[in-house]
Order: sequence, then structure tokens, then C-alpha cells
Amino acid sequence: MTVEYNLTEAARMLGISASALKQGVDAGHLRCYYRLGKNDYQFHEASLLTNQELLARKEWTRFQGAPAASMA
Repeated sequence: MTVEYNLTEAARMLGISASALKQGVDAGHLRCYYRLGKNDYQFHEASLLTNQELLARKEWTRFQGAPAASMA
């Protein structure tokens, strides 16, 4: 079974604000998510790991309100 998270839950797990996560998604900087509507996104566990790696890269630090949370 795949566990899925909404935008707010995913942002919390990544250690950033929901608005920063939405900004990164809308700008095309983050990936591996499902867009269910204009402002409705779903993320699964594997996508959180991929997006965490993208956030850890120096060029994405503007989307971080704090260092990315550990997924361990």
C-alpha cells in the first residue's frame, strides 16, 4: 500500500512551509507528485525522498525555510 500526503503534510515532513513547497512545485523545481486540481497536490513516500534530495541541493535553498527534515 502506498502512503500519500497532501501538500501541508508533505511540507511538514520536508521541513519547509506549505507555501514554499507549492512555490517549488509550481516553478517546476520539485517533482514526483500528483496534481489533483489547481491547488491540490498529493505526494507519496518515494516522492518525498526525491524532493528532499532536490531541496538539499544548494540551488534550491531559497525554497527552504529550514534545513530539510530527515526522512529516517
